[in-house]
Amino acid sequence: MARRPRWWTRILPRRKITWGAIGAVVLFGAGWAVKLGWQPFRSSKPDEPSKSAGVVFNVSSSNQSGGITAGQVIQQPPRRDLSTEAMRAGLLALLNRGRKVQVVGLVEPNAMQFQTEIEKFLLAQGFDVLDPDDFMLGGAPFYGQNVYEEPRLGITVIEIGYDDGSRVWKHAPSMTAAKFHGGGHWDPRHLRSIDRTSLGD
Repeated sequence: MARRPRWWTRILPRRKITWGAIGAVVLFGAGWAVKLGWQPFRSSKPDEPSKSAGVVFNVSSSNQSGGITAGQVIQQPPRRDLSTEAMRAGLLALLNRGRKVQVVGLVEPNAMQFQTEIEKFLLAQGFDVLDPDDFMLGGAPFYGQNVYEEPRLGITVIEIGYDDGSRVWKHAPSMTAAKFHGGGHWDPRHLRSIDRTSLGD
């Protein structure tokens, strides 16, 4: 009596199965799995925020309207200013009251705002603050805030760069190619004190 064929032999084609055929079936199945949401190469660990992006935290709410109700919030460092005693005292400790002071900053909103605040503070402290238009900045961008002596002019220069989050004063050689250009040469006679009325109250 002839042996009856098994049930799967009636479904599968009557030819030899090759590795290529097996690979095609696996790829077809994986394609459908990915289409249905399977993500085999995605890490379960959440992405870490960039160090320069500030502190990142998630916000959720229930039955709340107005304000931040959900999403992701990036908290930036506080604005750079002279509101703390440490910043004010740190700056004054690096200045000589017998020397004129030049404050120069990058053409960048935060740096320019901080520069104006420093000029007002030093004028209120009785310093002779020089006109910022007599200095120009060149070279690569720099970060933070630095105080140094300019021996050719006998003045102290305060440099204001991009805000790097630090709230300390550096006391180092010039961070940039800042130079006096009043009259086209280094001559203390061309230094002009700042017009106090130009800073407002």
